[in-house]
Amino acid sequence: MSQFARVAYTVPTIADAKELAENMRAADRAEIAASHGLKPLNLVAAAVDASALVMAARIDGNLIGIWGVVDLGGGAGTPWLLTTRFVDRYPILFWKLSRLEICRLFERWHTLVNFIDVRHNQAIRWAERLGLPLEPPAPFGICGKLFRRFVYCKGIVNVCTSSHRDRSHRSLCGATGQSATWRG
Repeated sequence: MSQFARVAYTVPTIADAKELAENMRAADRAEIAASHGLKPLNLVAAAVDASALVMAARIDGNLIGIWGVVDLGGGAGTPWLLTTRFVDRYPILFWKLSRLEICRLFERWHTLVNFIDVRHNQAIRWAERLGLPLEPPAPFGICGKLFRRFVYCKGIVNVCTSSHRDRSHRSLCGATGQSATWRG
């Protein structure tokens, strides 16, 4: 991997959804099964259709994930994220991009709420590192497995104003372009 990574955001296509389903991390597959009882491609299609905002991200040409937000009304939304095995190649860059995208979500929604499967250790660590306030495990989904809910309110724990953001992060926060080069 070079010192610089090329990041591109696009509106996901059917081909992107199929690529995601084929390369989805095992923990994401397990979370989908426990929460909705659907096959990955079926859930991706349903989530894309239900979302007010949906994006696909590629780093150096590799699809790392598709995410979106289902608008709940009243300024609240349910963000969702499904990732491929390629996200593991770029852990620090993925975390930086995640912080950036949360900032962008707060431009439209003031409250973000969803659930994370307690067995999805990578997602739990990611959420904790982002400062998402995770509630204690409780049964959720069609299988009644344990999940941790988060309710993330703009201004309570604000990653968008953290003093430890680097310059490249600040400069891209105001950008409106579809792609950027990140120093990884």
